[in-house]
Formats: sequence, C-alpha cells, structure tokens
Amino acid sequence: MAKWMGGIKGVFLEPQALERIIRNYIDASPEHIEELDAGHINRSFLVVAGDKYVLQELNRKLYSDHLSELENNYGYYRKACQSCGDGLSEWQCPEWIKSKADKFFYTDESGDIWRLYNYIQGDLYAAGKLIDLMAAGEGLGRLHRILKECPKGSVQGVFRHLHDLEHYYREYREQDSSVRPRDRELDEYISGRYEEFSELSVAGGDVIHGDAKLGNMIFRNGKAIGFIDLDTIMEGSRYDDMADCLRSCSIGDDEEKIRQFLAGYEAGSGTSFTADEINTVAANCRKNRFMLGMRYYTDCLAGNVYFRESYPGESLEKAKRNLLF
Repeated sequence: MAKWMGGIKGVFLEPQALERIIRNYIDASPEHIEELDAGHINRSFLVVAGDKYVLQELNRKLYSDHLSELENNYGYYRKACQSCGDGLSEWQCPEWIKSKADKFFYTDESGDIWRLYNYIQGDLYAAGKLIDLMAAGEGLGRLHRILKECPKGSVQGVFRHLHDLEHYYREYREQDSSVRPRDRELDEYISGRYEEFSELSVAGGDVIHGDAKLGNMIFRNGKAIGFIDLDTIMEGSRYDDMADCLRSCSIGDDEEKIRQFLAGYEAGSGTSFTADEINTVAANCRKNRFMLGMRYYTDCLAGNVYFRESYPGESLEKAKRNLLF
C-alpha cells in the first residue's frame, strides 16, 4: 500500500480509495500519496508511482457541466505551446493523462470527478517573497506570447464573469446574509468605492490565463517555466492577468516594483508599454484587489460555496486584506 504523508484538509479519503482512482489511469502501484496544500477550488494530491503525478479532484459544483470546455481549452493551449517551437524549448506544459477508458476525466462511485497529469518539479518560494519581479513578469509575458497562438474564438471560458466587477457587485448586493451576518465596515467600504472602480475599463480581445497568480506559475532556478491550473483560460484582457499576478506578488502600489514587473513582461512578450498603459496597469491592479475582496466577502456571507477555507473565517480575513488597503 502507498505511504500516506500529511493530514487531510477536507473530507477524509482513505489511501485505498485514491489508489483505486489512480489505477484507472496507470498500472504502476503508488508508493507515496500526499495532499498538496494548494488551490482554493480543487483538491490535489502528489502521487509517486515510478514517475510523479498530480491527482486532482475537481469541484463538482463548478465543473461537472463544463468538462468538454476544459478539454477543449487544454487542447488549444497544448497546441499553442508546441507551435512556439524552440523559442520556448524549456517551457513546460502539463501533460494530462487519459484513463484506461480513453478519457481525461474519471468519475468515481460517489460522483466525484478526477484527472491525472504529470508533476512538474519547480522551486519552492514563500508567498509574496519572490526573488525577482522581472522573472514573474517575463513568465506572464511568455505565457501571453504562447496564448496568442490560439485561434480567435477557439477557447471556451468556463468562468466568463471572472473579471466582471458589475457581475460580482450584483451578486454581493443580492446576498441576503442568511448564512452569516454582514460586516458593517466592509459594506460601507464597498458602497463608497464601487463607483470609482466601475468606471475603469481595459482593452480586451486577448486569450488569457484568467487566474495568473504567482501560485499558478512554475519557477525553476529563478526562471518561470510554465503555468498550472489552466481551467480558467478564457478570452479577456491581458491587463486582468497582469493585475492578478501583481496582486499575488504583494507589492501594493509600489510604482518602481510595478515597472520591474513590466520590464520583465516586455522581455517575455515582445511588446512594450506607454506611460498611460503603465498607469492603467497600476489602476487595474487596485480594481482587481477590490473585486477579489468583494468576492471573498460575498462567498463568506453565502457560507463558502466557492472558495475552500483551511480554517473558519479565512474568507472574511482575505476579504478584509484585499478590500481595506
């Protein structure tokens, strides 16, 4: 039997149950299974069975009706990586593995949805303490360079409202706090700042990651070599990806650090920014934090139907951290 490492942070799953799921993909016996402490939506497990893999349980509420879109978007991303050729020879694209039934997704007897892909070894880092902001910017720029290879209209976004402030504000207003009481300070802050942020718009028409935070970027020897969690690929604005990435770097409104990041982005993407565009990046980053904070708060009021909490009250803490800046 596989050696089990670490505690279970969600619903308990016996190692035998995970082994049965893994055997639907590969014949090798798992030697080691460990839950990875990452991701707010899905649960992931490191599996060692000769090679290393990631076994991932998808959030049924979010993905059960969208598996064809996930497979479509992954296929186009994989082709885009291949079409970039030697120019990005070290770039790593996660390789989804098909089950013995010739399908990427496997549904177990409980109705839970699983997939398996190769594990890409990367450097460990402390959140918010990335050594080189230019490396993060260059990594995102390279990703956008790859995504330009996806034909227009090819990707099918699952989360079409992912950066739609009006949509999330409407959800927030409709939340009746029947599950948890409202926070007066947050309500007053959202009411006072919404109009300001709603007036900011950014150019769209790009294929983007959709959740380009630092935790979804793979680094090796200080250089970005790929991205994971590609389920949010969609058509949108590159400015929103930049805002997600900058926010996760925890640099606040530090103009010099934003310029370092954008210098790396320019090198990775082969594009350049005007002074007005740099200002737009900074303003959109503030809008992004406001919107994410409002999403955490709304989900907290609803009883955490979207974001997983590792401890009670985590979503409310994140709401305050992003809103009250």
